[in-house]
Amino acid sequence: MFEKKIFFKKIISTIFLITSLSIFSQKPDNFNSPIYDTFLLLSGKKLILNDYLLDKNKGYLYFKKKKNKVDSIHLDMIFSMVNYKGEETIFYESMLIDNFIITQEQMKNLIKGSYLAYKDIKPFFILSTGFLVGLSSFYSSIFFFGTPFYSLILPCTYTFFKSIPISEKKIKLKYPNSNNFFIIGYTETLIEEKIRYSIIGNSIGIITGILSVFIISQISK
Repeated sequence: MFEKKIFFKKIISTIFLITSLSIFSQKPDNFNSPIYDTFLLLSGKKLILNDYLLDKNKGYLYFKKKKNKVDSIHLDMIFSMVNYKGEETIFYESMLIDNFIITQEQMKNLIKGSYLAYKDIKPFFILSTGFLVGLSSFYSSIFFFGTPFYSLILPCTYTFFKSIPISEKKIKLKYPNSNNFFIIGYTETLIEEKIRYSIIGNSIGIITGILSVFIISQISK
């Protein structure tokens, strides 16, 4: 139950992060300009910034991106900031979920697991395999059944297998000092990313199949 609630909280955090990345027409003044500071997000990702404004009153971090566009992230989505001197400022406060308090140290291990999962994921392999599965599934459905209706069977099966969690033994073998919170963060992030890349790969494969059939039909006219 606890693992499911942690996973649900991470999903909400990720959705909130995406929706809070908004562009403002008026840019805040007085941006800080340190050498480079690193912000560790609850999602396990890092932002390395050298031009930003930390507004604690409004509860937002504003930062400049390409073409001087200004984005923002709510401070609730940030665990900590490590400045260019190596000094860490923690924004996260203990979280209460179903009468269970997640301390700073526990959340730090959860985020560390997520961060390393992002580093260990192999997007190209999953995307390319998903592409081949989607493409072959589309052609198989057309060839054997005469309709593209069944072209989602193999991609759904492929995505299902990608959602199977990696065993704790493998995680502990790779990261001997990992604890339960690290394993939860690592496992759930790895599953999320595998599913995401497999869906993208499958979709591109199916779309490629549809376009190729359309082009061939036009040429053969």
